[in-house]
Amino acid sequence: MLALLGAGSLLLPACTGPAGSPPPQEAILTLEVVGSGKVTAGSRECQGGSTCTWTFPKGTSLSLDPLPEAGFFFAGWQGACSGFAECRLTLEENLSAKATFSPITGDFQLGQVSSPVVVPAGGQVELALALELTGDLSAPPGAYRVDLTGRLVGTGVDQVRYRFLPERSQADRLVLELTGPDPAEVWTLFSAPARVSVRLGHLERTEDFHLAVAPCLAGCGR
Repeated sequence: MLALLGAGSLLLPACTGPAGSPPPQEAILTLEVVGSGKVTAGSRECQGGSTCTWTFPKGTSLSLDPLPEAGFFFAGWQGACSGFAECRLTLEENLSAKATFSPITGDFQLGQVSSPVVVPAGGQVELALALELTGDLSAPPGAYRVDLTGRLVGTGVDQVRYRFLPERSQADRLVLELTGPDPAEVWTLFSAPARVSVRLGHLERTEDFHLAVAPCLAGCGR
């Protein structure tokens, strides 16, 4: 814009200050949901069969939680998210992710777990859970949720810790890694009831067995 300063004066640019404030620093998350289920992020949700575009301030951290409808299971993430669990993102730039829900087309049962399962103090063992599949059920190992409970299971120095190993599992066999307690806390063999629970969508199966911890006899630093 030009300003008139008076007769015989030159036309000079008017003083308008800075050229305008920069736009807010924002990042866009594009979320595609395939199949029957939804993905939630706080109070927001994106339903199956749709693509949602959400705008956030840059640097926003959020958790995307996949929730299948009855008769479906969460079949995994693609894009900015990966795996089969809740996805945590920090939006420093525009990102896109895809969540897929697949139908449950059969059933499964757990094979019997031989008792006791003995875990040495200071050591590790693998517990393999046999899956007896019926119908046309087909799901990647990571789609299952596996929990182990019992008196001896926990994070205490005298308890057994566990983690599910999808990368070591197969379509008909799920593998848990069991880590024994602190050798200084175990002086004799001890056994207690335990339960393993396996879920796929709305299906859940459990198996009871005895879990035991054994003292370390050599090389434990005691």
